[in-house]
Amino acid sequence: MLLRYAAAGQHKDMDTNDAYRQFLRNNRFRQNRNINFIMQQCVLVGPLVALGIKLGAFPYISYKSCAAATLLLIMLSLFDTLMVKRFSHLPHTTYLGLACLEITLILMSQMHMGIYITLFLVPFISLVYCEKRVYIITSFGCLLGMLLTTALSAPFQASFRNDMGAFQWFIGQFGGYLIEYGVMFLCGLALNRMICSHFKELYDTHMEADTEKRLREQVFELSNTDVLTSIANRNAFMTALAELSSGPHRKNVTVVQLDVDGLKQVNDTLGHAAGDIVIKAAAKCIAEVFSPYGRCFRTGGDEFVALLKIPHPSPDEFEALLESSCSACTELPEGIRLTISCGFASVAEHPEYDINELLKHADKEMYARKSEHHARV
Repeated sequence: MLLRYAAAGQHKDMDTNDAYRQFLRNNRFRQNRNINFIMQQCVLVGPLVALGIKLGAFPYISYKSCAAATLLLIMLSLFDTLMVKRFSHLPHTTYLGLACLEITLILMSQMHMGIYITLFLVPFISLVYCEKRVYIITSFGCLLGMLLTTALSAPFQASFRNDMGAFQWFIGQFGGYLIEYGVMFLCGLALNRMICSHFKELYDTHMEADTEKRLREQVFELSNTDVLTSIANRNAFMTALAELSSGPHRKNVTVVQLDVDGLKQVNDTLGHAAGDIVIKAAAKCIAEVFSPYGRCFRTGGDEFVALLKIPHPSPDEFEALLESSCSACTELPEGIRLTISCGFASVAEHPEYDINELLKHADKEMYARKSEHHARV
């Protein structure tokens, strides 16, 4: 028994982990689209830089390099958009989108816009994926981008200095960037751990609340459902009566009392198993005829009640439909014919009655009908 419980617990943990992994995949799908949107906006970098050139804000940038950067960004954006549309759930699409953002920053640096440590913005953006591996791989790409950017910018920057060459400038600058990179990498790692832990805790809490809600709904459903016939039981019937007694729709209510004819004879001669089959068949026929107009309940062994939302029912018409449904029933034991007696009472016809008096009147009508039936089950 203990092994069975342990296995059940392990199975539940596996289901929870699988569900969380699916949550991360869905999150990747959403974030890949967000990154793609950012990448599409980066296409505007070229035109904005061109505007800055015209205003004299970027004296060392040419229109030619600006146009080349814009063309490259358009190509990257289109390629990333294609990947997102066709392979939005794949990790490769994630890395491609983040790499495109990193390349955008590298291009801005090569256009002499002073972009260096801002390269680490991309690893921080990758934290939204809640995956440690994505953060580490993106951080490594950022380090390579910083190395490449600093090396390529060294000759240009050293040309403004008389006290050092390009290599000395590269060593000094990259050494400083490396220290800042290390600090930000460790901070990002801590943030990643905190975010992932927090998201997992929120997800588990949500799943527990959702499971508890479903369990409550299932318990409520079971407590209000008849086990044998799967229609509403007496508990549900009493709740419905309480609602009708004070509800605004009371004037449109019709109560129908129903009773299976000859069930005792079936139980005595063929056994209770056969009687259960008859009860299930009767419930099916009753639900088929009356459910479109209200709710049906099994209130006792062979007793049923229907609460209809129609003020002026036609008893003869309903009885004909019920008789037709019973005649067409093929689930009965051989030699058994199903008949059901029913009595009607509506608020429209008896406005002076309360709900209990309506039930009594319908019950009286039902027994009057039963005495007229000569065919027995």
